[in-house]
Amino acid sequence: RRADSPLAGKTIVFTGGTNGLGKAAAAALANQGHSLAIIARDQKRGEETIASFSSSTIGHNYRLFLAELSSVRDVKRLAGEIRAAYPDGIDILVNNAGVTRDQLSLRMKDEDWTFVLNVNLTAGFILARAAFTSFDPQPISAQDGLQFRLPQLIAQMPFVTEDDYRNYLSRLRAL
Repeated sequence: RRADSPLAGKTIVFTGGTNGLGKAAAAALANQGHSLAIIARDQKRGEETIASFSSSTIGHNYRLFLAELSSVRDVKRLAGEIRAAYPDGIDILVNNAGVTRDQLSLRMKDEDWTFVLNVNLTAGFILARAAFTSFDPQPISAQDGLQFRLPQLIAQMPFVTEDDYRNYLSRLRAL
């Protein structure tokens, strides 16, 4: 672990860390020696991600949790598993998982809208509430927990066909 890192000794839970930019960000944190809990939908991809961390950072603590983030029931189950696995709490939640159905809202089916909102917004809300609420249930101070949302970086970009994603990002900023 890098002693000069501001995150040294932290436990980080990461959604969307098995592909693309999220995987690169998770790998960077792993290379700095942080404990990571990777949430994945696909077990094989999750195991490959953890193995890629482990090959370059032997002896560090990585865990894989499987969940379908479009299912509120599954996210609540996941939140319980994370709380049980880390009874002292986590330090950082990176909500990077995100999907789009790449069409105008007027043409979108209700089930597509619900899928996008559940993955992009509801899952992050449920996980943040579980991660940063003490067991008694008084909220932990903002200094005790951090939450990063990588997709916010593109919230204001003008995507003509991604109304669902822009709507999600504007709602996520309000959380």
